[in-house]
Amino acid sequence: MEFAFHIMYGDKRNSITPYSGTCVPGEKMYVSTDGTVHMCEKVNPRYSIGNVNSGGLDAKKIADITNEYNREISTHCRNCEISKLCSLCFKAFGGADGFVYDENICNTLREHVRETLSEYAELLEKRPQEVERITGEYYGKVMEVVGEGC
Repeated sequence: MEFAFHIMYGDKRNSITPYSGTCVPGEKMYVSTDGTVHMCEKVNPRYSIGNVNSGGLDAKKIADITNEYNREISTHCRNCEISKLCSLCFKAFGGADGFVYDENICNTLREHVRETLSEYAELLEKRPQEVERITGEYYGKVMEVVGEGC
């Protein structure tokens, strides 16, 4: 059902890192005990984005990380057939020596997406009422909690 919900959310990719599942550094973050702000607990700690003891988020570091990612990784994604469904992020390509593109990682995800889309299409063909029921129940519950003003 991940594709049913993805389609219903629409294309919500940001314009800063538009070709993958990567967020903008700072949207999600964690702070280590020394006050260093990291963009995610899963990403190599080499990519710190500031320090709470010395000014908080560092816009230049965020820009440098984003530009490096776009230069080293996103250039490979522009013509990828699954870029709008991609879930890969800084974690997948960020290592101690910087961002390094690994085609095997992308090939594995492309195969997973193909298989999942095939299963989703089969479900839509054989049991469309189930897709409607599941998505309807989900959005019904969300609307109850959030309200119709969203």
